[in-house]
Amino acid sequence: MKNSLVVLQVLLLLANLSQAFTRYDSLQSNYAPSYVSCPSDKDDYTRKASNLSDSEQSWLEKRTAKSQPALYEFLKYKTNLSESEYKDLIPLNSTNTNESIKVALSFSGGGSRAMLCGAGQIAALDNRVTNATEHGLGGLLQASTYLAGLSGGNWMVGTMVFNQFQSIQDILNGGKIWDLEVPFYESGTIAHHLRASYYAWKDWIYQVGTKQESGFSVSMVDIWARALSTRFFDNDDAANNSTFSSLRDMDTFANAEMPFPISVSQIKYDSNELTIANSTIVESNPFEFGSWDADANTFVDMKYVGTSLVDGKPVDSTQCVEKFDNGGFLMAVSSNIWSMGLSSVKEDIEKIGILYDMFKRAFTSIEENMLDAGILQPNPFFLTTWASNFAFKNRQTLGLVDGGQDLQNLPMEPLLVEQRGVDVILAYDNSGDTDDNWPNATALTATYHRQFYANGANAPMPPLPSESEMVSQGYNKKPVFLGCDSSKLTNLSSVPPLIVYNPNRAYSLNSNYTTMKMAYNETLKRQMVQNGFEVASMRNLTEDTEFSTCIGCAIIRRKQERLGIEQSEQCQKCFSRYCWEQS
Repeated sequence: MKNSLVVLQVLLLLANLSQAFTRYDSLQSNYAPSYVSCPSDKDDYTRKASNLSDSEQSWLEKRTAKSQPALYEFLKYKTNLSESEYKDLIPLNSTNTNESIKVALSFSGGGSRAMLCGAGQIAALDNRVTNATEHGLGGLLQASTYLAGLSGGNWMVGTMVFNQFQSIQDILNGGKIWDLEVPFYESGTIAHHLRASYYAWKDWIYQVGTKQESGFSVSMVDIWARALSTRFFDNDDAANNSTFSSLRDMDTFANAEMPFPISVSQIKYDSNELTIANSTIVESNPFEFGSWDADANTFVDMKYVGTSLVDGKPVDSTQCVEKFDNGGFLMAVSSNIWSMGLSSVKEDIEKIGILYDMFKRAFTSIEENMLDAGILQPNPFFLTTWASNFAFKNRQTLGLVDGGQDLQNLPMEPLLVEQRGVDVILAYDNSGDTDDNWPNATALTATYHRQFYANGANAPMPPLPSESEMVSQGYNKKPVFLGCDSSKLTNLSSVPPLIVYNPNRAYSLNSNYTTMKMAYNETLKRQMVQNGFEVASMRNLTEDTEFSTCIGCAIIRRKQERLGIEQSEQCQKCFSRYCWEQS
Protein backbone atom coordinates (compact mmCIF):
# COMPACT_ATOMS: atom_id res chain seq x y z
CA MET A 1 0.00 0.00 0.00
CA LYS A 2 1.58 3.26 -1.16
CA ASN A 3 0.75 5.34 1.92
CA SER A 4 2.22 2.63 4.18
CA LEU A 5 5.55 2.88 2.37
CA VAL A 6 5.59 6.67 2.60
CA VAL A 7 4.91 6.59 6.33
CA LEU A 8 7.64 3.98 6.69
CA GLN A 9 10.05 6.30 4.85
CA VAL A 10 9.29 9.06 7.31
CA LEU A 11 9.74 6.73 10.27
CA LEU A 12 13.12 5.68 8.88
CA LEU A 13 14.13 9.33 8.84
CA LEU A 14 13.01 9.56 12.46
CA ALA A 15 14.94 6.50 13.62
CA ASN A 16 17.52 8.72 15.32
CA LEU A 17 14.70 10.34 17.30
CA SER A 18 13.89 7.24 19.34
CA GLN A 19 13.64 9.38 22.44
CA ALA A 20 11.39 11.91 20.71
CA PHE A 21 8.53 11.53 23.11
CA THR A 22 10.67 12.28 26.14
CA ARG A 23 12.01 15.68 25.07
CA TYR A 24 9.30 18.29 25.21
CA ASP A 25 10.45 20.77 27.81
CA SER A 26 11.95 23.34 25.46
CA LEU A 27 9.05 23.26 23.05
CA GLN A 28 6.19 25.65 23.50
CA SER A 29 3.12 24.07 21.88
CA ASN A 30 -0.52 25.02 22.23
CA TYR A 31 -1.86 21.70 20.91
CA ALA A 32 -2.15 20.25 24.41
CA PRO A 33 -5.44 20.76 26.27
CA SER A 34 -5.23 23.03 29.29
CA TYR A 35 -6.43 22.70 32.86
CA VAL A 36 -8.62 25.53 34.15
CA SER A 37 -10.86 26.20 37.11
CA CYS A 38 -14.38 24.94 36.59
CA PRO A 39 -16.97 27.72 36.20
CA SER A 40 -18.68 28.43 39.51
CA ASP A 41 -22.10 28.88 37.95
CA LYS A 42 -22.19 25.55 36.11
CA ASP A 43 -23.53 22.40 37.76
CA ASP A 44 -24.19 19.95 34.94
CA TYR A 45 -21.96 19.51 31.92
CA THR A 46 -24.10 16.91 30.15
CA ARG A 47 -27.76 16.75 29.17
CA LYS A 48 -30.26 14.28 27.81
CA ALA A 49 -30.64 14.31 24.02
CA SER A 50 -34.37 14.90 24.14
CA ASN A 51 -34.37 18.33 22.50
CA LEU A 52 -32.04 20.99 21.18
CA SER A 53 -29.67 22.67 23.59
CA ASP A 54 -30.66 26.13 24.75
CA SER A 55 -27.57 27.49 23.02
CA GLU A 56 -28.42 25.96 19.66
CA GLN A 57 -32.03 27.11 19.95
CA SER A 58 -30.94 30.69 20.65
CA TRP A 59 -28.49 30.60 17.76
CA LEU A 60 -31.21 29.24 15.43
CA GLU A 61 -33.38 32.25 16.16
CA LYS A 62 -30.59 34.51 14.90
CA ARG A 63 -30.04 32.30 11.88
CA THR A 64 -33.75 32.25 11.06
CA ALA A 65 -33.73 36.04 10.78
CA LYS A 66 -31.07 35.72 8.06
CA SER A 67 -31.81 32.42 6.34
CA GLN A 68 -35.48 33.12 5.63
CA PRO A 69 -34.99 36.40 3.73
CA ALA A 70 -32.15 34.68 1.84
CA LEU A 71 -34.47 31.80 0.98
CA TYR A 72 -37.13 34.24 -0.20
CA GLU A 73 -34.54 35.91 -2.45
CA PHE A 74 -33.40 32.55 -3.81
CA LEU A 75 -36.94 31.49 -4.69
CA LYS A 76 -37.71 34.89 -6.20
CA TYR A 77 -34.64 35.27 -8.39
CA LYS A 78 -33.41 31.71 -9.01
CA THR A 79 -36.69 29.91 -9.70
CA ASN A 80 -39.70 30.35 -11.94
CA LEU A 81 -42.11 29.83 -9.07
CA SER A 82 -44.91 32.31 -8.67
CA GLU A 83 -44.40 34.49 -5.60
CA SER A 84 -47.84 33.42 -4.42
CA GLU A 85 -46.51 29.86 -4.04
CA TYR A 86 -44.03 30.71 -1.31
CA LYS A 87 -44.68 34.19 0.11
CA ASP A 88 -46.92 32.86 2.90
CA LEU A 89 -44.57 29.97 3.68
CA ILE A 90 -41.53 32.00 4.68
CA PRO A 91 -41.52 34.10 7.88
CA LEU A 92 -39.58 37.16 6.76
CA ASN A 93 -39.92 39.19 9.94
CA SER A 94 -39.86 36.46 12.54
CA THR A 95 -37.31 34.51 14.55
CA ASN A 96 -39.80 31.73 15.24
CA THR A 97 -37.84 28.63 14.28
CA ASN A 98 -41.00 26.50 14.23
CA GLU A 99 -42.31 28.52 11.28
CA SER A 100 -39.10 28.65 9.27
CA ILE A 101 -38.16 26.39 6.37
CA LYS A 102 -34.93 24.65 7.31
CA VAL A 103 -32.55 23.63 4.56
CA ALA A 104 -29.65 21.31 5.44
CA LEU A 105 -26.56 20.43 3.42
CA SER A 106 -24.75 17.10 3.79
CA PHE A 107 -21.33 16.29 2.32
CA SER A 108 -19.99 12.75 2.24
CA GLY A 109 -16.62 11.29 2.97
CA GLY A 110 -14.16 10.11 0.37
CA GLY A 111 -10.80 11.68 1.17
CA SER A 112 -9.47 14.51 -0.94
CA ARG A 113 -11.85 13.53 -3.73
CA ALA A 114 -14.79 14.30 -1.46
CA MET A 115 -13.19 17.51 -0.21
CA LEU A 116 -12.60 18.91 -3.70
CA CYS A 117 -15.83 17.67 -5.28
CA GLY A 118 -17.72 18.94 -2.25
CA ALA A 119 -15.93 22.27 -2.57
CA GLY A 120 -17.27 22.70 -6.07
CA GLN A 121 -20.74 21.64 -5.01
CA ILE A 122 -20.97 24.10 -2.15
CA ALA A 123 -19.43 26.81 -4.36
CA ALA A 124 -22.37 26.36 -6.73
CA LEU A 125 -24.69 27.27 -3.83
CA ASP A 126 -22.73 30.32 -2.68
CA ASN A 127 -23.72 33.71 -4.07
CA ARG A 128 -20.25 35.04 -3.23
CA VAL A 129 -18.71 32.80 -5.90
CA THR A 130 -18.35 34.06 -9.46
CA ASN A 131 -21.01 32.58 -11.76
CA ALA A 132 -22.82 30.75 -8.94
CA THR A 133 -25.86 32.99 -9.15
CA GLU A 134 -26.06 32.97 -12.94
CA HIS A 135 -25.05 29.38 -13.63
CA GLY A 136 -25.64 27.60 -10.33
CA LEU A 137 -27.81 27.69 -7.24
CA GLY A 138 -26.16 30.77 -5.77
CA GLY A 139 -27.86 31.96 -2.58
CA LEU A 140 -28.92 28.55 -1.36
CA LEU A 141 -25.93 28.33 0.99
CA GLN A 142 -26.99 31.65 2.51
CA ALA A 143 -30.52 30.24 2.92
CA SER A 144 -29.37 27.04 4.65
CA THR A 145 -29.65 26.34 8.36
CA TYR A 146 -27.42 23.27 8.84
CA LEU A 147 -24.16 22.16 7.24
CA ALA A 148 -22.83 18.65 7.98
CA GLY A 149 -19.62 17.01 6.86
CA LEU A 150 -17.97 13.64 7.31
CA SER A 151 -14.37 12.64 6.61
CA GLY A 152 -13.26 14.36 3.37
CA GLY A 153 -16.52 16.28 3.22
CA ASN A 154 -15.76 17.49 6.71
CA TRP A 155 -12.35 18.73 5.59
CA MET A 156 -14.18 21.03 3.20
CA VAL A 157 -16.75 22.13 5.77
CA GLY A 158 -14.13 22.56 8.49
CA THR A 159 -11.81 24.58 6.28
CA MET A 160 -14.58 27.04 5.49
CA VAL A 161 -15.87 27.20 9.05
CA PHE A 162 -12.53 27.66 10.81
CA ASN A 163 -11.40 30.32 8.35
CA GLN A 164 -14.22 32.81 8.98
CA PHE A 165 -16.45 30.96 6.51
CA GLN A 166 -14.44 32.04 3.50
CA SER A 167 -15.87 31.16 0.12
CA ILE A 168 -14.30 28.29 -1.81
CA GLN A 169 -13.17 30.85 -4.37
CA ASP A 170 -11.21 32.75 -1.72
CA ILE A 171 -9.75 29.54 -0.28
CA LEU A 172 -8.49 28.43 -3.69
CA ASN A 173 -6.96 31.83 -4.36
CA GLY A 174 -5.44 32.19 -0.91
CA GLY A 175 -2.30 30.15 -1.40
CA LYS A 176 -1.38 28.16 1.71
CA ILE A 177 -4.70 26.47 2.49
CA TRP A 178 -5.32 23.34 0.42
CA ASP A 179 -1.80 23.13 -0.97
CA LEU A 180 -2.08 19.51 -2.08
CA GLU A 181 1.08 19.13 -4.17
CA VAL A 182 2.24 16.45 -1.72
CA PRO A 183 0.04 14.25 0.53
CA PHE A 184 -1.06 15.40 3.98
CA TYR A 185 1.42 13.12 5.75
CA GLU A 186 4.31 14.72 3.85
CA SER A 187 5.46 18.32 3.66
CA GLY A 188 7.29 20.75 1.41
CA THR A 189 7.51 20.79 -2.37
CA ILE A 190 7.66 17.75 -4.62
CA ALA A 191 11.41 18.31 -5.11
CA HIS A 192 12.24 18.65 -1.42
CA HIS A 193 9.43 16.84 0.35
CA LEU A 194 11.57 14.15 2.04
CA ARG A 195 13.68 16.57 4.10
CA ALA A 196 10.66 18.80 4.77
CA SER A 197 8.65 15.77 5.86
CA TYR A 198 11.41 14.83 8.30
CA TYR A 199 11.17 18.20 10.05
CA ALA A 200 7.38 18.22 9.85
CA TRP A 201 7.06 14.81 11.51
CA LYS A 202 9.60 15.82 14.13
CA ASP A 203 7.49 18.88 14.94
CA TRP A 204 4.23 16.92 14.92
CA ILE A 205 5.64 14.32 17.29
CA TYR A 206 6.82 17.02 19.68
CA GLN A 207 3.44 18.73 19.59
CA VAL A 208 1.56 15.51 20.25
CA GLY A 209 4.06 14.74 22.99
CA THR A 210 3.00 17.85 24.91
CA LYS A 211 -0.54 16.49 24.95
CA GLN A 212 0.68 13.19 26.37
CA GLU A 213 2.87 15.00 28.90
CA SER A 214 -0.22 16.87 30.07
CA GLY A 215 -1.82 13.57 31.00
CA PHE A 216 -3.89 12.78 27.92
CA SER A 217 -3.64 9.62 25.86
CA VAL A 218 -2.56 10.07 22.26
CA SER A 219 -2.52 7.95 19.12
CA MET A 220 -1.68 8.11 15.44
CA VAL A 221 -4.82 10.21 14.99
CA ASP A 222 -3.12 13.07 16.84
CA ILE A 223 -0.27 12.95 14.33
CA TRP A 224 -2.88 12.89 11.54
CA ALA A 225 -4.53 15.92 13.16
CA ARG A 226 -1.31 17.91 13.09
CA ALA A 227 -0.71 16.93 9.46
CA LEU A 228 -4.21 17.97 8.36
CA SER A 229 -3.96 21.25 10.24
CA THR A 230 -1.04 22.37 8.07
CA ARG A 231 -3.39 22.39 5.06
CA PHE A 232 -6.65 23.58 6.62
CA PHE A 233 -5.54 26.59 8.69
CA ASP A 234 -3.89 29.83 7.65
CA ASN A 235 -1.17 29.75 10.30
CA ASP A 236 0.21 27.69 13.20
CA ASP A 237 -1.54 29.79 15.83
CA ALA A 238 -4.92 29.12 14.25
CA ALA A 239 -4.12 25.42 13.90
CA ASN A 240 -3.25 25.14 17.59
CA ASN A 241 -5.91 27.37 19.11
CA SER A 242 -8.96 26.86 16.91
CA THR A 243 -11.43 24.69 18.78
CA PHE A 244 -15.01 23.81 18.03
CA SER A 245 -16.16 25.71 21.11
CA SER A 246 -14.11 28.78 20.11
CA LEU A 247 -16.37 29.09 17.05
CA ARG A 248 -18.95 30.55 19.45
CA ASP A 249 -16.84 33.70 19.58
CA MET A 250 -16.04 33.89 15.86
CA ASP A 251 -18.05 36.71 14.29
CA THR A 252 -19.41 34.78 11.33
CA PHE A 253 -20.82 32.08 13.60
CA ALA A 254 -21.77 34.29 16.54
CA ASN A 255 -23.76 36.51 14.18
CA ALA A 256 -25.31 33.49 12.44
CA GLU A 257 -23.87 34.49 9.08
CA MET A 258 -23.24 30.84 8.22
CA PRO A 259 -25.14 27.57 8.62
CA PHE A 260 -24.76 25.55 11.82
CA PRO A 261 -21.72 23.27 11.29
CA ILE A 262 -21.78 19.61 12.32
CA SER A 263 -18.91 17.12 12.14
CA VAL A 264 -19.78 13.41 12.30
CA SER A 265 -17.68 10.53 13.63
CA GLN A 266 -18.25 7.21 15.39
CA ILE A 267 -17.26 5.56 18.66
CA LYS A 268 -15.13 2.43 18.73
CA TYR A 269 -15.37 0.28 21.87
CA ASP A 270 -13.22 -2.71 20.88
CA SER A 271 -11.71 -4.44 17.87
CA ASN A 272 -15.04 -5.65 16.51
CA GLU A 273 -16.15 -4.40 13.10
CA LEU A 274 -18.57 -1.48 13.21
CA THR A 275 -21.96 -2.07 11.60
CA ILE A 276 -25.22 -0.14 11.54
CA ALA A 277 -26.44 -2.48 14.29
CA ASN A 278 -23.68 -1.70 16.80
CA SER A 279 -22.30 1.71 15.82
CA THR A 280 -22.64 4.87 17.89
CA ILE A 281 -22.84 8.05 15.80
CA VAL A 282 -21.47 11.17 17.49
CA GLU A 283 -21.60 14.76 16.33
CA SER A 284 -19.37 17.70 17.10
CA ASN A 285 -20.80 21.20 16.90
CA PRO A 286 -19.76 24.53 18.42
CA PHE A 287 -21.90 23.96 21.50
CA GLU A 288 -21.88 20.22 22.14
CA PHE A 289 -20.38 16.80 21.56
CA GLY A 290 -22.59 13.74 21.81
CA SER A 291 -25.10 11.42 20.24
CA TRP A 292 -28.77 11.30 19.28
CA ASP A 293 -28.60 7.50 19.16
CA ALA A 294 -31.33 6.01 21.32
CA ASP A 295 -28.87 3.98 23.41
CA ALA A 296 -26.41 6.88 23.93
CA ASN A 297 -28.82 9.80 24.22
CA THR A 298 -26.38 12.27 25.79
CA PHE A 299 -24.55 15.50 24.95
CA VAL A 300 -21.69 17.22 26.78
CA ASP A 301 -20.67 20.87 26.65
CA MET A 302 -18.05 20.96 23.89
CA LYS A 303 -15.86 23.45 25.72
CA TYR A 304 -15.27 20.99 28.57
CA VAL A 305 -15.28 17.71 26.66
CA GLY A 306 -11.86 16.69 28.07
CA THR A 307 -12.95 17.14 31.70
CA SER A 308 -13.20 14.14 34.02
CA LEU A 309 -16.94 13.80 34.71
CA VAL A 310 -19.16 11.35 36.54
CA ASP A 311 -22.78 11.56 35.47
CA GLY A 312 -22.17 15.02 34.09
CA LYS A 313 -20.44 16.51 37.14
CA PRO A 314 -16.70 17.21 37.48
CA VAL A 315 -14.77 14.76 39.62
CA ASP A 316 -12.78 17.75 40.86
CA SER A 317 -14.76 20.98 40.77
CA THR A 318 -11.53 23.00 40.81
CA GLN A 319 -10.12 21.37 37.69
CA CYS A 320 -11.77 21.36 34.29
CA VAL A 321 -10.20 20.89 30.87
CA GLU A 322 -10.44 23.17 27.84
CA LYS A 323 -9.05 22.94 24.29
CA PHE A 324 -9.49 19.17 24.03
CA ASP A 325 -11.87 19.99 21.17
CA ASN A 326 -9.05 21.09 18.88
CA GLY A 327 -10.45 21.67 15.39
CA GLY A 328 -7.75 19.68 13.64
CA PHE A 329 -8.18 16.78 16.06
CA LEU A 330 -11.92 16.49 15.52
CA MET A 331 -11.52 16.80 11.76
CA ALA A 332 -8.90 14.04 11.94
CA VAL A 333 -11.24 11.86 13.97
CA SER A 334 -14.00 12.25 11.39
CA SER A 335 -11.55 11.22 8.65
CA ASN A 336 -9.58 8.60 10.53
CA ILE A 337 -7.83 6.63 7.78
CA TRP A 338 -5.64 4.91 10.39
CA SER A 339 -8.57 2.89 11.63
CA MET A 340 -8.90 1.51 8.09
CA GLY A 341 -5.29 1.21 6.99
CA LEU A 342 -2.92 1.26 9.99
CA SER A 343 -2.52 -2.53 10.07
CA SER A 344 -0.43 -2.51 6.91
CA VAL A 345 1.72 0.33 8.26
CA LYS A 346 2.23 -1.59 11.49
CA GLU A 347 3.27 -4.71 9.59
CA ASP A 348 5.95 -2.74 7.76
CA ILE A 349 7.21 -1.18 10.98
CA GLU A 350 7.38 -4.50 12.82
CA LYS A 351 9.91 -5.71 10.27
CA ILE A 352 12.42 -3.19 11.62
CA GLY A 353 12.77 -3.72 15.34
CA ILE A 354 14.12 -0.31 16.36
CA LEU A 355 11.29 1.50 14.62
CA TYR A 356 8.65 -0.69 16.16
CA ASP A 357 10.20 -0.18 19.60
CA MET A 358 10.07 3.58 19.05
CA PHE A 359 6.51 3.32 17.80
CA LYS A 360 5.43 1.35 20.87
CA ARG A 361 7.18 3.73 23.27
CA ALA A 362 5.46 6.66 21.62
CA PHE A 363 2.06 5.25 22.49
CA THR A 364 2.71 3.45 25.76
CA SER A 365 -0.63 4.33 27.34
CA ILE A 366 -2.81 3.11 24.48
CA GLU A 367 -4.69 -0.15 24.42
CA GLU A 368 -3.72 -2.18 21.35
CA ASN A 369 -7.20 -1.84 19.86
CA MET A 370 -7.20 1.93 20.39
CA LEU A 371 -3.89 2.68 18.66
CA ASP A 372 -5.71 3.65 15.47
CA ALA A 373 -8.52 5.64 17.13
CA GLY A 374 -8.79 9.20 18.37
CA ILE A 375 -8.59 8.76 22.13
CA LEU A 376 -11.34 10.28 24.23
CA GLN A 377 -10.05 9.90 27.77
CA PRO A 378 -11.53 10.59 30.22
CA ASN A 379 -14.90 9.50 28.88
CA PRO A 380 -17.19 12.56 29.33
CA PHE A 381 -20.23 10.27 29.37
CA PHE A 382 -18.96 8.12 32.24
CA LEU A 383 -21.93 6.80 34.25
CA THR A 384 -24.34 9.11 32.45
CA THR A 385 -27.94 8.62 33.54
CA TRP A 386 -29.46 8.81 30.08
CA ALA A 387 -27.53 6.14 28.16
CA SER A 388 -28.42 2.45 28.02
CA ASN A 389 -25.33 1.45 26.01
CA PHE A 390 -23.14 -0.24 28.64
CA ALA A 391 -19.81 0.44 26.93
CA PHE A 392 -20.71 4.06 26.15
CA LYS A 393 -21.26 4.94 29.79
CA ASN A 394 -18.99 2.51 31.63
CA ARG A 395 -15.69 2.59 29.77
CA GLN A 396 -13.06 5.03 30.99
CA THR A 397 -11.77 5.42 27.44
CA LEU A 398 -13.63 5.78 24.15
CA GLY A 399 -12.10 5.56 20.68
CA LEU A 400 -13.27 7.93 17.95
CA VAL A 401 -13.06 6.75 14.35
CA ASP A 402 -14.07 7.71 10.82
CA GLY A 403 -17.75 8.58 10.57
CA GLY A 404 -18.28 6.23 7.65
CA GLN A 405 -16.96 3.00 9.14
CA ASP A 406 -20.41 1.41 9.32
CA LEU A 407 -20.99 2.42 5.66
CA GLN A 408 -22.90 5.60 6.59
CA ASN A 409 -20.55 7.76 4.56
CA LEU A 410 -23.08 10.61 4.30
CA PRO A 411 -23.64 12.59 7.54
CA MET A 412 -27.40 12.22 7.75
CA GLU A 413 -28.41 11.26 11.29
CA PRO A 414 -27.93 14.69 12.92
CA LEU A 415 -30.10 16.18 10.16
CA LEU A 416 -32.82 13.51 10.32
CA VAL A 417 -33.63 13.78 14.03
CA GLU A 418 -37.07 15.24 14.65
CA GLN A 419 -35.75 17.77 17.16
CA ARG A 420 -34.03 19.77 14.41
CA GLY A 421 -37.11 19.98 12.22
CA VAL A 422 -35.22 19.98 8.93
CA ASP A 423 -37.47 20.28 5.86
CA VAL A 424 -35.07 19.26 3.11
CA ILE A 425 -31.56 17.80 2.95
CA LEU A 426 -29.38 18.33 -0.09
CA ALA A 427 -27.10 15.29 0.17
CA TYR A 428 -23.94 15.38 -1.94
CA ASP A 429 -22.46 11.90 -2.24
CA ASN A 430 -18.80 11.77 -3.26
CA SER A 431 -18.23 8.24 -1.99
CA GLY A 432 -16.29 5.60 -3.91
CA ASP A 433 -18.74 2.69 -3.67
CA THR A 434 -18.28 1.01 -7.04
CA ASP A 435 -15.17 -0.69 -8.38
CA ASP A 436 -14.39 2.47 -10.32
CA ASN A 437 -14.94 4.81 -7.34
CA TRP A 438 -18.36 6.27 -8.13
CA PRO A 439 -21.19 6.47 -5.54
CA ASN A 440 -24.21 4.16 -5.65
CA ALA A 441 -26.03 5.36 -2.50
CA THR A 442 -24.57 2.67 -0.23
CA ALA A 443 -24.31 5.37 2.45
CA LEU A 444 -27.99 6.33 2.25
CA THR A 445 -29.01 2.68 2.16
CA ALA A 446 -27.12 2.05 5.40
CA THR A 447 -28.81 5.01 7.11
CA TYR A 448 -32.22 3.89 5.88
CA HIS A 449 -31.79 0.39 7.33
CA ARG A 450 -30.25 1.68 10.58
CA GLN A 451 -33.51 3.33 11.61
CA PHE A 452 -34.98 -0.13 12.20
CA TYR A 453 -32.34 -0.94 14.83
CA ALA A 454 -32.66 0.40 18.37
CA ASN A 455 -29.69 2.76 18.10
CA GLY A 456 -31.01 4.43 14.95
CA ALA A 457 -34.67 4.73 15.86
CA ASN A 458 -34.39 8.50 16.37
CA ALA A 459 -33.36 9.14 12.76
CA PRO A 460 -36.21 8.18 10.38
CA MET A 461 -35.44 8.27 6.68
CA PRO A 462 -37.56 7.76 3.55
CA PRO A 463 -36.99 4.64 1.42
CA LEU A 464 -34.75 4.65 -1.64
CA PRO A 465 -33.82 2.34 -4.51
CA SER A 466 -31.38 -0.49 -3.85
CA GLU A 467 -27.73 0.03 -4.77
CA SER A 468 -28.17 -2.12 -7.88
CA GLU A 469 -31.32 -0.24 -8.91
CA MET A 470 -29.53 3.08 -8.38
CA VAL A 471 -27.05 2.02 -11.04
CA SER A 472 -29.36 0.13 -13.40
CA GLN A 473 -31.93 2.95 -13.46
CA GLY A 474 -29.31 5.68 -13.75
CA TYR A 475 -30.08 7.32 -10.40
CA ASN A 476 -26.33 7.48 -9.76
CA LYS A 477 -25.97 9.77 -12.77
CA LYS A 478 -28.48 12.45 -11.81
CA PRO A 479 -30.20 13.97 -8.77
CA VAL A 480 -33.11 12.06 -7.27
CA PHE A 481 -35.72 13.28 -4.75
CA LEU A 482 -36.64 10.89 -1.92
CA GLY A 483 -39.65 11.08 0.39
CA CYS A 484 -41.59 13.40 -1.89
CA ASP A 485 -45.00 12.51 -0.40
CA SER A 486 -45.02 12.54 3.40
CA SER A 487 -48.46 10.88 3.50
CA LYS A 488 -46.70 7.68 2.38
CA LEU A 489 -44.24 7.81 5.27
CA THR A 490 -46.65 7.39 8.18
CA ASN A 491 -45.06 4.06 9.12
CA LEU A 492 -41.93 5.89 10.27
CA SER A 493 -41.41 7.31 13.78
CA SER A 494 -41.83 10.86 12.44
CA VAL A 495 -41.99 12.61 9.08
CA PRO A 496 -38.41 12.80 7.77
CA PRO A 497 -37.03 15.59 5.61
CA LEU A 498 -37.34 15.37 1.84
CA ILE A 499 -33.92 14.33 0.52
CA VAL A 500 -32.32 15.62 -2.67
CA TYR A 501 -29.63 13.04 -3.39
CA ASN A 502 -26.94 14.29 -5.77
CA PRO A 503 -24.09 11.87 -6.62
CA ASN A 504 -20.63 12.65 -7.95
CA ARG A 505 -20.41 12.04 -11.70
CA ALA A 506 -18.32 13.11 -14.68
CA TYR A 507 -18.98 16.33 -16.54
CA SER A 508 -15.79 18.21 -17.40
CA LEU A 509 -13.61 15.65 -15.56
CA ASN A 510 -13.65 12.03 -14.49
CA SER A 511 -13.60 12.90 -10.79
CA ASN A 512 -13.54 9.30 -9.55
CA TYR A 513 -10.02 9.29 -8.12
CA THR A 514 -9.33 6.80 -5.35
CA THR A 515 -9.97 7.86 -1.76
CA MET A 516 -6.31 7.23 -0.92
CA LYS A 517 -5.10 9.74 -3.53
CA MET A 518 -4.07 12.71 -1.41
CA ALA A 519 -1.84 14.70 -3.76
CA TYR A 520 -3.39 16.94 -6.41
CA ASN A 521 -1.50 19.49 -8.46
CA GLU A 522 -3.02 22.94 -8.83
CA THR A 523 -4.57 22.24 -12.22
CA LEU A 524 -6.21 18.97 -11.21
CA LYS A 525 -7.39 20.46 -7.92
CA ARG A 526 -9.27 23.21 -9.71
CA GLN A 527 -10.65 20.77 -12.28
CA MET A 528 -12.08 18.64 -9.46
CA VAL A 529 -13.74 21.71 -7.95
CA GLN A 530 -15.12 22.75 -11.33
CA ASN A 531 -16.65 19.32 -11.92
CA GLY A 532 -18.22 19.49 -8.47
CA PHE A 533 -19.77 22.84 -9.40
CA GLU A 534 -21.23 21.20 -12.50
CA VAL A 535 -22.61 18.29 -10.47
CA ALA A 536 -24.48 20.65 -8.15
CA SER A 537 -25.72 22.84 -11.00
CA MET A 538 -26.58 20.14 -13.56
CA ARG A 539 -23.81 21.31 -15.89
CA ASN A 540 -24.29 25.01 -15.16
CA LEU A 541 -28.09 24.67 -15.52
CA THR A 542 -27.73 23.54 -19.13
CA GLU A 543 -28.73 19.91 -18.58
CA ASP A 544 -32.02 21.05 -17.09
CA THR A 545 -32.83 24.74 -17.33
CA GLU A 546 -35.60 24.26 -14.73
CA PHE A 547 -33.37 22.54 -12.18
CA SER A 548 -33.20 25.50 -9.78
CA THR A 549 -37.00 25.73 -9.93
CA CYS A 550 -37.30 22.04 -9.10
CA ILE A 551 -34.95 22.52 -6.15
CA GLY A 552 -37.24 25.32 -5.00
CA CYS A 553 -40.22 22.95 -5.22
CA ALA A 554 -38.37 20.43 -3.03
CA ILE A 555 -37.47 23.08 -0.46
CA ILE A 556 -41.03 24.29 0.13
CA ARG A 557 -42.78 20.91 -0.08
CA ARG A 558 -42.77 19.91 3.60
CA LYS A 559 -44.11 23.30 4.66
CA GLN A 560 -46.85 23.02 2.02
CA GLU A 561 -47.79 19.58 3.32
CA ARG A 562 -48.00 20.82 6.90
CA LEU A 563 -50.40 23.54 5.77
CA GLY A 564 -52.37 21.33 3.39
CA ILE A 565 -51.33 23.29 0.29
CA GLU A 566 -51.37 21.59 -3.10
CA GLN A 567 -48.37 21.83 -5.40
CA SER A 568 -48.48 23.99 -8.49
CA GLU A 569 -48.56 22.28 -11.87
CA GLN A 570 -44.95 23.30 -12.38
CA CYS A 571 -43.81 21.63 -9.16
CA GLN A 572 -45.83 18.53 -9.98
CA LYS A 573 -43.90 18.27 -13.25
CA CYS A 574 -40.62 18.66 -11.35
CA PHE A 575 -41.56 15.91 -8.94
CA SER A 576 -42.62 13.67 -11.80
CA ARG A 577 -39.14 14.20 -13.24
CA TYR A 578 -37.02 13.77 -10.10
CA CYS A 579 -39.00 11.89 -7.43
CA TRP A 580 -38.57 8.20 -6.68
CA GLU A 581 -41.44 6.56 -4.87
CA GLN A 582 -41.46 3.03 -3.51
CA SER A 583 -43.83 0.85 -5.52
